[in-house]
Amino acid sequence: MYVIKRDGTRVLFDINKIVNAINKAMIHVDGSLYETETAEEIADIIASEGKDMTVEHIQDRVEEELMKSSRPDVAKAYILYRDQRTKERDRRSKLIRTVMRRTDATAVENANANVDEKSFSGREKEASSDIQKIIALDYTLSPEVANAHRGMLLYQHDMEKTNIGEHNCLFVDFNKLFTDGFVTRNGDIRPPSSYSTACQQVAVIFQCQSQVQFGGVGTVHLDRDLAPFVKKSFRKHIKNYLTDVQYYSDETAIMLMDGFEKEHGEICIDNLELQSISGYPDAYNYAMKQLEREGKQSSEALYHNLNTLESRAGSQVPFTSINFGRDTSTEGKLVQKWMLNASLAGVGKHHLTPIFPISIFQYKSGVNAEPGTPGYALKQHAIESLSKRIYPNFVNCDYSQAHEDPNNPDTFFATMGCRTMLGMDIHDKENPYNRVGRGNLVPNTMILPKLGIEYGICLGKREKADLEGFWNAFEDLLKLCEQGLLERYDIMVNQCAAAAPFMYQNGTMKDAQTCRESVYNALRHGTLARGYLGIAETMT
Repeated sequence: MYVIKRDGTRVLFDINKIVNAINKAMIHVDGSLYETETAEEIADIIASEGKDMTVEHIQDRVEEELMKSSRPDVAKAYILYRDQRTKERDRRSKLIRTVMRRTDATAVENANANVDEKSFSGREKEASSDIQKIIALDYTLSPEVANAHRGMLLYQHDMEKTNIGEHNCLFVDFNKLFTDGFVTRNGDIRPPSSYSTACQQVAVIFQCQSQVQFGGVGTVHLDRDLAPFVKKSFRKHIKNYLTDVQYYSDETAIMLMDGFEKEHGEICIDNLELQSISGYPDAYNYAMKQLEREGKQSSEALYHNLNTLESRAGSQVPFTSINFGRDTSTEGKLVQKWMLNASLAGVGKHHLTPIFPISIFQYKSGVNAEPGTPGYALKQHAIESLSKRIYPNFVNCDYSQAHEDPNNPDTFFATMGCRTMLGMDIHDKENPYNRVGRGNLVPNTMILPKLGIEYGICLGKREKADLEGFWNAFEDLLKLCEQGLLERYDIMVNQCAAAAPFMYQNGTMKDAQTCRESVYNALRHGTLARGYLGIAETMT
């Protein structure tokens, strides 16, 4: 006699396997094995059929004979155990099928436009994501939150990141990194000394930071971050004029520049003495020409880098956002101009509209909103880029809930990632609306049409919408959304700093360098975001 297994293979019939399976069910019910006669009798009955059988047939016969015997309680335990094993096998089989569909690229969904699901790394990423999602739903999140996700009521974004405790978005503290330099796994980087090197470092910092989070990286005020390096480059070009055109030695050039500054003030674009004192207008014109060339090339290089640095699995480029528009210094306005020109120029030989960085223009009364304000021409320039290149987005810094401190640029209203904004930092009493070094840790999206269908009229259950039922259910959904966010937050803050060395060694996040075994000190400054979708469909 042979037994035909579920995969079609044939093995010799073994009566002891039937006896052992029944005895296990008896032990489960009785606590220990008091008698073996029932198991042996049933096994003999099945064996007496004298023909090849499938595993399923044998199990069906065991159930039948147990029900006929004096032990229906054992039959129930056997049935429950069999059902549990069937579910486990189905789950494993489903998981394998899911993974294979990803690795074979037969399940390409392009759920994230920034991921190439047909690439080697993309297939590996998506297969791994599917496994992590199953673990999150079955073992990590509470049953209430997991069932809300399965039931398409509350969407857990990037759920595959739940188990490892990775966070979402961040406004990087560029001023700190530009002042101190930064360390990567394989080296350390000195602070930039020119506009071109600063632009290169922006791309590198964005890339490194994107490796330790799953969402977007941004800057609150790129114009203000880069303006000091415009000044450094201008000064460097003045020196180059003295050495390369006038053929002074480096020492003599530095001496001449120091002497000028003692008499006429700092060497910078706004120093009119440079344009009037004999011998210096030529140096000024030379420096401005070189500065414009450097600004154009470096800004375009930043755009090209951020569209070509494939720093994540699936050929992803960093999801980057740059806010600018508020710096009214000459250097800051040059940064804005160069960035907008780079946006208009496009990338590559066909000058395509760049996907990243997402540029965001900070609209503000008294700064750039009205004719005659310092940045009005740049606002018009931004509108031209918006019209032709989709970007920049505009953020309304006059918004009543912007909560800006006019004396602190780090509080200037800015958006990040998928245009997320930050709320109040309850752990910073002195400066609760500082935005630099903070981010949105994780978003949950409430799927409102689910409630609209349930409490509306479209199913024909009622003639008039049940508004009271809707609002009660919505209140419950808000609480469930909060629960889901806090469950993921608890996992995040219990990670150790070694999980994200670039962030915690370099202090890209507020208080990051105080973190060791827990990252609570840094992540407590972030926010947890609720979102909703389908409001129009819900109302209908």
